[in-house]
Amino acid sequence: MTTRFKNGSVLAIACCTALVVGCGQDKPSQGPSGDGSAGTAGSQAGAGGGGPGGTATGGATAGGGGGMNAGGSDGGVDLPLEAPTSPPVDCNVDPERCAFCTGKYRSVSLDGTTALRGTWQYNPGGPYVSLPEPGYPCAAFLHDGAVRPTLDDDHWVGATDGASIGFSMTSTLKSTDYRTAQFRYFRSLVYIPTNLTIDSFRVNATGVDDSVHIILYNSKYPNGVSPTDAGPSDPQVGACAGNGDSSWELKSYAQPGEINLVLVIQADLAPTICSLATDITVNGAAVPLYDCVKGVGPPVQPGAEPPASDGGAEP
Repeated sequence: MTTRFKNGSVLAIACCTALVVGCGQDKPSQGPSGDGSAGTAGSQAGAGGGGPGGTATGGATAGGGGGMNAGGSDGGVDLPLEAPTSPPVDCNVDPERCAFCTGKYRSVSLDGTTALRGTWQYNPGGPYVSLPEPGYPCAAFLHDGAVRPTLDDDHWVGATDGASIGFSMTSTLKSTDYRTAQFRYFRSLVYIPTNLTIDSFRVNATGVDDSVHIILYNSKYPNGVSPTDAGPSDPQVGACAGNGDSSWELKSYAQPGEINLVLVIQADLAPTICSLATDITVNGAAVPLYDCVKGVGPPVQPGAEPPASDGGAEP
């Protein structure tokens, strides 16, 4: 199927397969009690990732869950109190949104010379994880497999800030020995045109508290790659860093002509704050955004001519 973006570019989508990165695990959030309106938001959040509407935990059974910007969790799922959601996506009907807003890996043919990416999406992961050794700054990421969601899990919702994540909340952890972790997950799907020379594909993280881990997925790395030669890293974990600001240059690992999925994992390891802001630049410039909450692409540039489709790409 071929469809035109609002900027005149063309997208042709072939069949897709889900990228699996672990099994999700969650429990009802036990934040402040209320009238259940937060539970309604939680139940809507199942459709936020563009997959089939799921059963969202948190909210209804607990009378409302803790949000991304309000520390109301005891280690359960932090579904946003007012989750920005999108309806389930039919890839045959809405291939634009499917490509940029679901976690389903797909081969695409998108004409043009400008990279595009979906706005940041958030998945609360699961409950606290006990660590066999102190987890700061990177060791914790060796032990999140039981709570790491699949990339097409039905609990992905729009992040507080689609351009930069904008995550900040009061930590619910009590221990200060870095042996307990709460993980939260963020993703953005980035299309790099076939005819675009990649001089730089950079992921920048700012205001990190306590730790962050970066993984890139594409056809060359269907199981993900987290390189040790792209920026701050750990030999067992890959690209990761602790408190503060860090940056990774992933141009050697990005694949032109397809969707490149950037997964950012934030680990809360000690009180009192957990926070993260992230952006992605291609060739030194901010990447235009496809709004996954509203389901719209970047505006048409004045005088831009819609390019012709090449007929699609094979998976």
